[in-house]
Amino acid sequence: MVSIITPLYNSASFLERLTECLFSQTYTELEIILINDGSPDYSLKRAQNYQRNDPRIRIINKTNNGQSAALNDGIALATGEYLLFLDADDTLADTACERAVTVIEKYEADMVFWLHTREFRQEGRTEPGPAYFPAARHFKSEEDMRYLRRRMIGLLGEELRNPIATDYFNAGWGKLYRTAVIKENNIQWTDTKKVGSSDVLFNAELMPFVKSAYYLPEYLIHYTKDNYSSLTKTYGWSLFEKKKYLHQALQKVVDEHYSGTPEFEVALSNRRALSLINIALSVSRFPFHRKSITSMRAFLSNPIYHQALKKLSLKYVPGHYKVFFLNCRFSNVCIVLLLGRIMRILR
Repeated sequence: MVSIITPLYNSASFLERLTECLFSQTYTELEIILINDGSPDYSLKRAQNYQRNDPRIRIINKTNNGQSAALNDGIALATGEYLLFLDADDTLADTACERAVTVIEKYEADMVFWLHTREFRQEGRTEPGPAYFPAARHFKSEEDMRYLRRRMIGLLGEELRNPIATDYFNAGWGKLYRTAVIKENNIQWTDTKKVGSSDVLFNAELMPFVKSAYYLPEYLIHYTKDNYSSLTKTYGWSLFEKKKYLHQALQKVVDEHYSGTPEFEVALSNRRALSLINIALSVSRFPFHRKSITSMRAFLSNPIYHQALKKLSLKYVPGHYKVFFLNCRFSNVCIVLLLGRIMRILR
């Protein structure tokens, strides 16, 4: 059985699409766990209406404590052999659960991950997300798993040809997990208000215990890109502190599980340097605001991040990003913010 865990917060407008995609799954052994996280809209009432029509739905109703706490509550309640996390505004292909379960059982994997389609609902268009590897791939040898674990920490070498690819397959959605691996090792979601990218930390902490994984090159999830109430749209000037917390937590993972493995240290250093792209995009909404300038200067003058920028190899980095990182190295704050603004417009 697959336990599907979905937090609800102001999600009433998405519930019809969400439940339709779940009720249409060709794999029917589902446990649908909806966690109403103190939502002030009609999310709970609508979820209860759908529950009357399908006993596979289980509802947790709680006071608001954040998405990560809701996900952890869902994990505690889950009874399925496999776990799947799904945001309320995203949907699965009808065959998603069936394909993932077939693969995880055939290859005796602990995790299966697949591709996503970006859905721009307000614009009425969709586009395929990036392909992670050229073909289906079973990660099972120690070398394979070391690569996958390191790749979730950060980029190396020619991977830097695409500097924004750091978190391409670190998301919590788009994956089927073996429940026992999560529960037996007490892997928990960290509060997004602290860490920003809770998906990244969740998977990084989980990966040392994943013995086998399978990449399924099929577009099985539709990821909504224009939900402007999403937490990731509201970081602003606080993103630097969240990135620091995340990188400190990742350093603990590296120290505990990959000590003495230089490639992990380099990958994490590269992640620190590359995170400046996200920070520049975030604060450059107001490029010449005093807080934007102060935030960017704090990042560029931080000794750990300054060293990471110095160590970042620019050999494979595309030209426009080289210009960006060189200005970062020389702490040209206003130019960095202006370049961030240009990237924000062009992306």
